[in-house]
Amino acid sequence: MTPHPRLNGLRAIALAVLTVSSLGSAQAAPIVIDSFAAPKTPKALAKPGLATIEMRQTGSSIVGGVRDTAYKSYLNPLATVSAISVGAGQLSVAAGPGALGETLLSYGAFSRINGPDVQGPALGLDLRKKSRMELTFSGVEGGVNIYAELYTTLPLVPAPGASLDFYQGAGTNVTPTTPGAPITVVLDFGKNPTFNYASVDGLYIVIDRSGYTNANSYVLTNVRFLDD
Repeated sequence: MTPHPRLNGLRAIALAVLTVSSLGSAQAAPIVIDSFAAPKTPKALAKPGLATIEMRQTGSSIVGGVRDTAYKSYLNPLATVSAISVGAGQLSVAAGPGALGETLLSYGAFSRINGPDVQGPALGLDLRKKSRMELTFSGVEGGVNIYAELYTTLPLVPAPGASLDFYQGAGTNVTPTTPGAPITVVLDFGKNPTFNYASVDGLYIVIDRSGYTNANSYVLTNVRFLDD
């Protein structure tokens, strides 16, 4: 039996609504940069004094497939031990008593998987409608200073007399309500008309480069870009 024309019309309308709804859901989905799921078994390193700890992980849960991590202790009068652990869903940092240190996370073109002086694979992220980056900490002992920078290999054609704009940065300082409390930080990269948000190829995040809390510790569990 041939369906009534009106039923066919209703089915077409319903299908169109579902399609639009699905597209809307896809567009609204955040872009996950890192869930720190990789590696499945956390890698932990610790060093005393003024030291740098470096590690590299790869995996599908990392944007671009590779993450370079570096922790640098830049003030440590007591030569105490600082430690960092990455994987199984979190990045955990603990500076030793009296110590100050920074954590650097590098993705895409900022990674050095291709060599120490060679940029890593371009991410090609379209952030024209997702210029806000959210960092979720399950716990922060003291205040944290956070700065992040986007990089494009395809800068927009500048106005006469202007220079090419390869970078766009954002930063903030945040303090938990109580020591060890969870916090969520959102960095807004704005709408700089001279930066090419349509092709973001590298991202780095630095935590506590200008730290103001000795012996700070924190656990970062997720980094993602949200809809504007």
